[in-house]
Formats: sequence, C-alpha cells, structure tokens
Amino acid sequence: MKTKTKYNLIILSFLLLLSLLADEVRASEYDLSNGEVYVFDNVSATRNNVGKIDDAHFLNVYYDHSSGHVSAVILETNTVTGKLTATTPYEIDSTDFSSLNNVDIRVNQIQDSDYLITYRQAGGPRAVILSVDTDSWTISKGANHVLSDAWGLYDLQDTIKIDGNYFLTVYQGANWNGFGKILQIDVGSDTITEVSTVNLGAHSKENCLLSIDGQYFLNISTRSSNGGGRILTVNESGGTITQGSWQIFESGFFWYSAAEKIDDTHYLVSYTGVDLKGWAALLEVDTGSDSVALKNKFDFDEVRGFDNSLERIDSDHVLSVFSGEGNQGWAVVLEVDTSSDVISKAAPNHMFDEALRTESVSSVQIDSDHYLVTYKGADGTGRAVILGLGIEPPKVDFNSKPEPVSVERKADFILIQDESIEYYKYRINGGEYSEVFPISRPINLEGLALGDYEIEVLGVNGYGIWQETPTNYFWQVTDKIDIIGTLYRSTHIQETKHALQKEKQRRICVYTPGGTEKDCDSTDDRAKFVLKGLDDGGDYILYSSV
Repeated sequence: MKTKTKYNLIILSFLLLLSLLADEVRASEYDLSNGEVYVFDNVSATRNNVGKIDDAHFLNVYYDHSSGHVSAVILETNTVTGKLTATTPYEIDSTDFSSLNNVDIRVNQIQDSDYLITYRQAGGPRAVILSVDTDSWTISKGANHVLSDAWGLYDLQDTIKIDGNYFLTVYQGANWNGFGKILQIDVGSDTITEVSTVNLGAHSKENCLLSIDGQYFLNISTRSSNGGGRILTVNESGGTITQGSWQIFESGFFWYSAAEKIDDTHYLVSYTGVDLKGWAALLEVDTGSDSVALKNKFDFDEVRGFDNSLERIDSDHVLSVFSGEGNQGWAVVLEVDTSSDVISKAAPNHMFDEALRTESVSSVQIDSDHYLVTYKGADGTGRAVILGLGIEPPKVDFNSKPEPVSVERKADFILIQDESIEYYKYRINGGEYSEVFPISRPINLEGLALGDYEIEVLGVNGYGIWQETPTNYFWQVTDKIDIIGTLYRSTHIQETKHALQKEKQRRICVYTPGGTEKDCDSTDDRAKFVLKGLDDGGDYILYSSV
C-alpha cells in the first residue's frame, strides 16, 4: 500500500510539473515583438483607421494635418520579415479640415474591394465610397457625400456594417446629443442614402459600436465623464433604431475607448480611466432584459493608457494597443476568463515605438499571430508596424564552409539566405562577438595560424529576436595532411577503401576517430588513413598522416 501511494505521488508530481511547463509555453505564445517601424507619410498623419483588403494588403485612411486633407494609403505587409511598404498617399477629400479638433474616420468594407469611409468635416458629416484595384494596387473614389446634421457635427463617431449594403453610424451631433443613422450604400450608382436618423440623448461622445447578432448592437459612449453602454435594436429595411437604457459601468473619467467582442454575451472595453491609467472592463450583455452589466475591471497600464485599440486574438485573449508610459507606443495581450470574470495579462507590456507622442492608434488582424498597427508618430508622421505573437527565435545555417581538416590559412563561410533572418554576428574560439552584419555578407577569415578552430554564429530576425543557441562548426588548420576523399555514412568502409585503392593504386588503412585500427590491409610503412567523424548526421573525412 505504501509503495502504491509513493507511486501515485510521483505521478502527481510529474503531472504538476507538466502543467507548470505547459503554462510557461502558453504564456510565451502571447509574448509580443515588433517588426521595423515604417513611415508611410513623412509629413503628417493623424486620426488613422485601418481596414483589411486581403491577408497582405490593408487600407489606411487618415487626416493629413499639414494640408488639412483626408488621404489614404495601401500598406503591404510581410509577416516573415516584419517589414512594410506603402503606396503613394491618395487624396480623398481636399477640403481644409485644419479648423477642426477631431476628424474621426472609419473604414468599413462594403463588398469585395469597395469600402465605405465615414468622416467629419466643417460642413457636417461626410461619406465616400473607395474602390481598390487589386491588380495595380491603386485607389479610386466616388463623390464626397455630405450627410445631414443640424449643427454640422460628426464628432467621436463609429460606423459598423449591419448586413448587405446597410451600415449603422453613431456620433455626437447637434446640441452635443448622440445620434444613430442608418445608411444604405449602392456602389454601382455611387449613392449613399440616409434611411433614418435617431436622437440617442444628451452628450453621447467617444462612441464604439459592436455587433451582438446582426439585429442588436452594443453602443459604448461617454456622458459627463462617465462610461456606459446601451443596446441598439436595428431594423434596416424598416429604417428604425430603438435604444435601450444607457447603463454606467465607469464613473469619474472615461475617454479614448475601444471595444471588442469576446463571445455572444461578453464584451471587453479598454479606455483611459481614473488617474489617466489604462483600464479594461468586462461587460455582460443580455438583450432579453436590456442589461449591460459590469463584471470586472483591470488596470493594464498603471501609468497611462490613451488612444486605445483592441483586436480579438482567440476566445480568451485580446490584443490591446495604446499610447502608454512616456506617450510611447505600447501593446499588451489581455487574458479574459468569462467563467470567473477575471482579466489579467498573458504577457508583459511591450513597447513598439520608443519615440514620444504616439497618438491616433488603429489596429487590425493580419493573421492569428500578426497584427498591423497604424498611428501618428512623435514628429507627426504617419507610421505603421507589425506586431507578432510568440515569434520563434531564428537559426542560421551554413551554405558552405571549409573542410574539417584544411591546409588553407583562410576560411570562408556563406550562410543560407533565409528571409526570416536579417542580420548575424559571429565569434571565433569563444572570443568576443563581431559587429552585426547583413545575412547576405559572407564570413571571410584570413591569416589563420595552425590549430583547432570553432566558429559560433547568432542570427536575428526582423522582429529583433536573436537566436538562443549559436550555430557552430569545428575545423583544423594543419600542414601535415593530404586529404584524399570523403567517406559518407551510407557507404561501407570496404567499398570506399577499394575505390580509393583503385584511384591511388595503394593500400589503405582506416582508423577510427579515436585512433584505433578498425580495418587495415597492411601494417607496413605505407600511408595510414584516419576516419574522422563530423557532427551527428554528417559525413566522414579520410585523410592521411604524411
């Protein structure tokens, strides 16, 4: 009985260890890293909003503060290298918006390569249809439509697709009230029809919209510095918007909000809260009882959390991107447990741009492991960066290298040109590592003395992640050998001996790597050959002592 108990304890301990190791592995899957920061507009770009075209191309619309115009670019991503390119900025609206404090922009796909852009200008809310030619990657547009509003406002808005060609937009308008508007889009005739407009009540700012099920929508907004939510019921064909009660979940300060759906009843909201910290709130929504209930709150950045953007990763994790400590660009993966209502960090906060005053952040999912972020940089320029989840360290390998035993006083190494590896550094015989070189540059060693050598090489990818364990290679420089051939592992020693005997017309004595005779034809004074083993899986070299 004691033996069985002891055995069970060993098994339980082993399972506990596996569980802990699994937790470490899961945590590492959500570690963030970033590719190279790319400037797509070197003059000015604020109020960015980015939408997906396909797995590699994205449409970013923004306000050019220097000209006062609204422009767009197509960004092309390479998730392997972490690099970006962009088309030349395309002007959408040449109206001078420079007198406005906010030019909120939203990008929504209508169908295929057609997009609805909603934004604000001095004369009131506007909308335009953009089309993307995916062969030439050029942008064209329809007419700039001016939407109705008594005061000409269209402030702090959000727009979302209902279905088909219908869209719902919510914004702050006349008398600072909140409004909801249903838009019907016809790409063929370039028409944007206002189906209906509904007054949603006083002081509705910082609007976010999320679809609950296509008929019901969650609207997050700010009233008198308080954060709250309400359920909107939409009948697009009948042109009706019915609002539920506005229910407070944050008091005192609520700004720069973003929202993301976790499941059919749970929603995560990130925002600037009390003391300007970055906060996340978990809400539970019940359309039957018209309930928007706070389940829990979590401060994901204890210093600063402005210009928030959220992207759903999976059923338990959400990517939060924001302007954080030092006004720098930050991101963190939040883990949400809806069974216990607990919000936590899946990995530490990650800084993707150390320059000051990162603003106007927008994000979109590229694939399950990569996310595109567009934002205004420190000098006002438009910037973009790829964030990666759990990016694996690279590993360099040799394309060519010297023989294991060589009479050459030099050694040349060429590394395999792997797109995922950008740079490398190396060292010889445990010395200091070299400076960093591009992966395309060969390693050329000159003036080598006689002796044994080891080279160690470390590679780094486009996300700044270095190889953990160096790739190494051993070789010897000598003046006392005559290399005569290679013995491959798949070849029998006798067959190789016979081939070499025929070629060299002499007898061969093969020794093991330790120097012990393994198979000899003679023990006379003829040349004796030694069998040297390389690394596991490699070949053998036959050479003779002179």
